[in-house]
Amino acid sequence: MERRRIRALPDGLKAKIAAGEVIERPASVVKELVENSIDAGSTEITVTVVAGGKGLIQVTDNGSGIDPRDADLVFTPHATSKIHTEKDLSCISTMGFRGEALYSISAVSRVTLRTRRKEMLTGVRITVEGGSTPEIREEGCPPGTTVEVRDLFFNTPARRKFLRAEQTELSRIVDVVKRLALAHPHIRFRLFNRKTKILDTGRTGLKERIYHLLGEDVANGLLCAELSRPPCRVEVALSPPEMSYASAKRLFLNVNRRPIRDSLLTHAILDGYSGMLENGRYPFTLVHIHMPEEYVDVNVHPAKIEVRFKEPNTIYTVVKDSVERALKGRAVKSSELTRKKEVDKRASYSPQVVPQAKESTAVYTPSRDTSAEERGLFEEHTRFLGQLWGEYALFERGSEFWLVDQHGAMERVAYEKLRNEYSERGGLKSQYLLVPERIETTPEETATLNTFSQALCGFGFELVPFGPSTTRGGQTFLIKAIPHLLSGVSTERLIKDIAEELAQTARGTKRLEDSLERILMTMACHSVIRGARVLSVEEAVELLKAVERTELSSWCPHGRPVVRIFRKEEVEKLFKRR
Repeated sequence: MERRRIRALPDGLKAKIAAGEVIERPASVVKELVENSIDAGSTEITVTVVAGGKGLIQVTDNGSGIDPRDADLVFTPHATSKIHTEKDLSCISTMGFRGEALYSISAVSRVTLRTRRKEMLTGVRITVEGGSTPEIREEGCPPGTTVEVRDLFFNTPARRKFLRAEQTELSRIVDVVKRLALAHPHIRFRLFNRKTKILDTGRTGLKERIYHLLGEDVANGLLCAELSRPPCRVEVALSPPEMSYASAKRLFLNVNRRPIRDSLLTHAILDGYSGMLENGRYPFTLVHIHMPEEYVDVNVHPAKIEVRFKEPNTIYTVVKDSVERALKGRAVKSSELTRKKEVDKRASYSPQVVPQAKESTAVYTPSRDTSAEERGLFEEHTRFLGQLWGEYALFERGSEFWLVDQHGAMERVAYEKLRNEYSERGGLKSQYLLVPERIETTPEETATLNTFSQALCGFGFELVPFGPSTTRGGQTFLIKAIPHLLSGVSTERLIKDIAEELAQTARGTKRLEDSLERILMTMACHSVIRGARVLSVEEAVELLKAVERTELSSWCPHGRPVVRIFRKEEVEKLFKRR
């Protein structure tokens, strides 16, 4: 990388940079200093803090160091080596660029900076206290740069008293370092609290980095995908839906290795998980977006944590599609479960069956003209063993057995049918009832159903007002038609659930697109029998076949697992036979 000298920016260019106070707390200092180390080409960065960063923050790197001829400009506002002209603002490739961080830090603390270029015999030491004139002298030091920030906000006690407890400030610092470490897996990051090592990432691959920072459970369950579509390339690593969390803290978004926050990308991730996460739950997701600098504006926020995309719709679509691709890679498919073994298509198929109930005693044998592709999971002598508590179906094949959540599997199959039909037709087909159902609604439900009558038609319902209800201000409706896939299902409770979902859209707390997915999930849930149900062999076989044919079949629409696969060796280890 070309070494550019530090220069003071002209006044006209200063005015066009989104600047402002960036030093809010110790974590802000860590972020700015570590980003400077990254821009210096460092491969190792060590952060040490004392008293949650209020006593000391020290950042040491092995980067390129600072030219001693620029020492008098290091703590000057708007002096930087990263941009020199207005044109540079349209293609920023560095983490920092304003030349304001060190100046802002030095104004509210006691700072000592030591730096040396690798090709030079000695380095430079610069000390600043509370914005005073820097003291510069020659000093021997290792190649790279070390910045010590002591007594943060010592001269602004009003700001210092607003800092939180040491542990709280430390946790914020840990979060900053983790986000930067996930964005730059080629750099080794170390973090110490006094002399106690909090993390040491090593210089490893992405999965190993996730293991170090987020734990074995996240790393082992990782689903990954990559997708290129001009002007960007997107890499995603994410958790399966069953591993979800109550907050969005584990969404890690990076654009050209810059950690950011972005509501558009968050929506893209959640929409990619559509129909698989419980309401209010968030997955672990790491997103890397690589794109030419001219397609993204990073000069829109003083702390550089927000960006503006030149083609936001394209970015949204690529991220959403990448998430869906990663999740589809975990779906239960015959090609995955048969381990690509050769199948003798001439062999007869006559599995043994352990019956669950009287109606399950018959042996199911596919017809001879059933193709190998259609048989799918039922090649190689798959056996339906029976059920547990009437809720879980068991199948055996070779050295594996599968435990299938019947309700979850039926729900996923029904949901995909509903979603595909809605997408292809622009709505659901209706089926008229021989005898209309009658439903009484509350005043709020009445208002919602009347407001969204057209949307209800799109879902396959036809409701007709039929006078006042027994609830004051409410109304009675006749349900004349329902979605054909819900034939035989009582819809009164379903209509009320849909009304509640649409009411959130009316109140502005949820987008109509989000309500659409939730409504289809609700309809799928109402369409299948809940609780225990004895399956015949034929029903069990058809259920597992339907699961195989369904995309994202590993999870129900609420994100719960549908199929668990166990190997013989796991059972043998359980009974200490291995």
